[in-house]
Amino acid sequence: MPGRDRMPRAWSRRSVLVALGVASATALTGCGVRLEDHPGSLPFAPERKPAPDERTLLAALADTRSLEQAAAAAGAA
Repeated sequence: MPGRDRMPRAWSRRSVLVALGVASATALTGCGVRLEDHPGSLPFAPERKPAPDERTLLAALADTRSLEQAAAAAGAA
């Protein structure tokens, strides 16, 4: 029968997808991200400007967190 005379495939679809996934993961692990405290200005990224009431909001957040800790300590006692 002519259908049985085909040569076996060397790579199946699944093995090609696995190979591409491994190659992509290998390529991406070579990339590193450096986080700096004060990075220099980026060419196309806008600079961050603080919100008008940012200090007030941060103070309210700190107060809320301290009240949460006090309530948790009182509830545990």
